[in-house]
Order: sequence, then structure tokens, then C-alpha cells
Amino acid sequence: MIRSASGLTLMAVILTAAAACGGGQKTADTVDPLPASTPNPTASVTAEAPPAIPATDSLQKMLLRLDDMPAGWSNWPDDDNDDDDGWCGKPTAARAVPSSARASAQFQQSDFGPFLAHTVTSYKGDDARRAFDYNVDLLKDCRTWTEPDENGHLVTYTISPLSFPKLGDQTFAFRLTMTPVPLVGLVTADAVYVRRGTIVSNVIAMALGPGGTSGVQLEALVRKAVDRIR
Repeated sequence: MIRSASGLTLMAVILTAAAACGGGQKTADTVDPLPASTPNPTASVTAEAPPAIPATDSLQKMLLRLDDMPAGWSNWPDDDNDDDDGWCGKPTAARAVPSSARASAQFQQSDFGPFLAHTVTSYKGDDARRAFDYNVDLLKDCRTWTEPDENGHLVTYTISPLSFPKLGDQTFAFRLTMTPVPLVGLVTADAVYVRRGTIVSNVIAMALGPGGTSGVQLEALVRKAVDRIR
């Protein structure tokens, strides 16, 4: 699942996950805290007319732009890594529920982070909700696991709760930590997924090392991203 020792392409791992139901609450759905003792498996890497489905060009207009980012940030070139091996060896919604179109943008404050990625995905009919629900069940069931990176180093992935307001029709938020990652030790990624109709928008902030993502204006950027869904 890890494509480079630096951890920079770890963002692509998270970009393939969709998220979960928001219900009628005012806060986003998230995972439950891990119990005091949790098994840590080792993953084996192995008849109304439907609404119009936005094309990729339309999705591009919904993306965050560089001028939305804080001063000092720059574009982070997409590495075209469509890694969707999944979680705990299980496929993500990217494989289980195919999408119709997708667009993404990535940014960085420096070569050492923090980083931010925004992806907008469109689906046919009820597939957006199905994808959302599919992965929340997967993430809530698979909370911590260990697998080797491309160089054979074992990395442990842990998913924990992330408090966030409810937006759109469904919202899901979680924190993913990865350790030990070669060269940087700890990688933290805060992910927020929002579904509005047939569109899923996900914004992910990632930081290398112990500092975390506190310097990223995540809520403001997510709200701006959701406002662009048309």
C-alpha cells in the first residue's frame, strides 16, 4: 500500500476510500474509539429520469484551487497512483462501486508537508450512497492492521475518530496514522468525505512526523469544497 519510503504517495492510499452515512445529526459520522486491547491483523496484500452525471471537466470546476490555500502553499503534482489495494486486504469502494468520473488536485506547503488533496467523484443513480456506506462499514470493521511497504518494512495503520461538523447529505471523518514509516517515523492523515447527491467530495490533510495536521485549515477548506458541488 505504501509506494515510497518518504511516505509522500501515502495520500493516494486514502484517496481511494469513500466514506459513510451522516444521518440527521449535526456532526459528522466517525469511527468509535478503539477498545483498550484490539487485535492487530496482518493484511494480505493481494422510474424517474436519473440526474445528469457531471463530466470530468465539470468536476474540475468543483476542485479547490491554489488561491484557496494559505499563503506559501504550492501545487503538488499528481503522481497518477491509483493504488486501491484497500484496507486489511479488502477492496475499497473504488473497486466495489465503480464511479462515473473523477477529478483531483493536490497541494503542499513544502516538500516535507503538510500536504492536502481534494478529490471529487461522481456516480450514477444511488451508487454514491452505496459507495459511501460500503466504506464506512469497512473502516469501522478494520480499525488497525499491519502490512509491508514496497521495501518490505512493516507499517501499522490505525484509524481513529475525528470530530467534524455534518455537511451535505452524508459526512464521514476519521484520522489515519501510519507508523513506523521509514525516514519520517509517523504519518498522520485527517480525512473528511462529504456526499451531496451523486457527488462525493473528499479533502485529506497529511503531515509527516509528530507535528500532525493542526496547521491545516481543514474545516474551512472542506466547507469551501462542499459549496462548489453543483
